Amino acid sequence: MKTYRPPLLLIIFVFAFASSALAQSLFCPARYSDEVAVIDTSTNQVVTQIPVGSEPIRIAMTPDRLKAFISNARSASISVLDTVAETNTASIPVYRLPGEMAVTPDGGRLLVVHQTNVNGDERHSPVNVIDTTTNSVITTLLISGDSAKDILITPDGRFAYIANASFPEVDLIDTTTGGRSRRICISEDSKN
Repeated sequence: MKTYRPPLLLIIFVFAFASSALAQSLFCPARYSDEVAVIDTSTNQVVTQIPVGSEPIRIAMTPDRLKAFISNARSASISVLDTVAETNTASIPVYRLPGEMAVTPDGGRLLVVHQTNVNGDERHSPVNVIDTTTNSVITTLLISGDSAKDILITPDGRFAYIANASFPEVDLIDTTTGGRSRRICISEDSKN
């Protein structure tokens, strides 16, 4: 049997759309200027730049598109943006090197994966769970390894799947219990 190894993808630009009654805006983290550029898609012009933390690399939005979250890799924080007022309303401290994020379908929780380990423990990396109403970390879960690369939440919000580049596996988190359910091996060489 052949071993399946998922391809590595290089993502250069990450952005998200938000709509208002007047226009549709594109929010794009500007990694080296520590800002999020807001582009009016009807004119394709930058209308404003919102200051955020150091080295913004990823963006996630609530389902209603009224709030955006920016992971700031170097400042170990998540910036919270009001997409209507186009302002930075809060900064949430998290573990270092926050990366990919996903918002639950109900908009109530933000899960943030980190591309680092926990205090030198190379066996585990953190996943912060943030309450999007209070903008505070409510719990931190640990997954194996130190190279979480992507996160997807099921349409019903019950499970989060995290691609783990440290091992040929996907970590599965049960969002209702707040615990890691199990690892799913994706290589025939390392079956469960």
